[in-house]
Amino acid sequence: MSVALWYYVENGTSIGPVEGTEIERLIGLTTITSDTLVWQVGMQDWMVASQHFSFAGTPPPLNQRGFVQDGLLGETRIPTAINGGAPPRAFCEAISVCFLKYVGFSGRASRSEFWYWVLFSILAGIVTGLIDLVFFGVDNDFSPINSLFSLATFMPSLAVAFRRLHDTGRSGWWAGGYFLVIIVGVILVGFAAAGNPNGDGMFAFAGLFGLGVLGYTVMLIVFYCLKGHSEPNKYG
Repeated sequence: MSVALWYYVENGTSIGPVEGTEIERLIGLTTITSDTLVWQVGMQDWMVASQHFSFAGTPPPLNQRGFVQDGLLGETRIPTAINGGAPPRAFCEAISVCFLKYVGFSGRASRSEFWYWVLFSILAGIVTGLIDLVFFGVDNDFSPINSLFSLATFMPSLAVAFRRLHDTGRSGWWAGGYFLVIIVGVILVGFAAAGNPNGDGMFAFAGLFGLGVLGYTVMLIVFYCLKGHSEPNKYG
């Protein structure tokens, strides 16, 4: 997969191309600020860095018409709805950002970044499953390609879930706790099955546990769908 390359303006000069990780490093050094202009292939115009990268500071000021005023390139088109929150992402950009922030649990992710990643994971899962079907047959439970893909995307999936919750002002451990609940529940069901070889009470416990997990899942989906804070919060 190709890595998104960026250009940025410093002292009136375009510098690049550089990878997104280099942009983030320069942000940490304050070489690039929230109102530094950045651009990559596919964008119609230069945009301020705060639209595509996380900053702990305040957003760039908007003029009366809702645009950022820049002395070099004039008015940069920035929708007034984007006011310091997590930037919206296009499909390919969202996938690139999630891979670049492979274990990036800090910061924030917009709804588009999160749901485009979910869409990518579903589509790629179907494709890798079909590849396994072609090479290993219908009756073979061995699915190495799909299994490797699932393993490779687990951490970025968890990381973007953390960042999406951060965007709504919630702790990312709402997502981490989901997996902990499932692990603990499976262990308890196993103990219940071992202590009740005839299955007495085990199915009732498993059913209640399943309902609890379903409720937790619905709650997380609602959180993921909520609009993020339009202003900086404690997560970025």
